Formats: sequence, C-alpha cells, structure tokens
Amino acid sequence: MNFRRILSGGSACAIQSTPIASAREKKKRLEGSRKLLLNGWFISMLGIVTYCYAMWSSEPLADAFTSQSLRGVAAWASIVLIVLGLWRWFSGYIGLLKEADEADHSENKDLET
Repeated sequence: MNFRRILSGGSACAIQSTPIASAREKKKRLEGSRKLLLNGWFISMLGIVTYCYAMWSSEPLADAFTSQSLRGVAAWASIVLIVLGLWRWFSGYIGLLKEADEADHSENKDLET
C-alpha cells in the first residue's frame, strides 16, 4: 500500500493514494524523463554541428585548446552546448531507468499476489 503523509495543524494524517493517481504520476514522470532525453539529444546534436562549423571555418591547427581559443565564441559555445545536452540526456536516461525499475518491481508484486 502506498501512503502519503500530509502535515496539517501539527498532526500527521496518512491518506491512501489511489492507483489511478499513482499511474498518472508515473506517466507524467516517464513523459518528463523522455522529454529530457530527447531535448538533451537535440541540444548535443546542435552543439556538434556548431563545433564542426567552427572548426572547419578556418585553417587547421594542431593544438585543440589553441584552435578553440582562436576560433572565438562559436567554438566555446559549441562545447557548452554539447556538455549541457549530455547532462540533460543523462538526466532523462536516469529517470527512464528509475521508471523501468519501478515498473519491474510493481509487475513482480502483482504476480506474487
């Protein structure tokens, strides 16, 4: 049984959550994780395209750091976009893994009863 605690007036009351509400909450979390994952992928791809444009727009240099610095804001912005996209993608991925793990446990509980 799932219980939510609500503190009101200094006393704690336990209210049983309905399966419909918990299913709605799970679906909302799953959708949020999916959106994070897809947004992260899109942002990372945008960063990669920006990086390629910045690197191919001038003459090649051997040192990566120097080449980033000489190419200006576009090169550093692309790195920031890639890192931001990977962070959002990874957050969405972890959320999807948590949801899959919870779904697996709930299916096992249903099979046991």
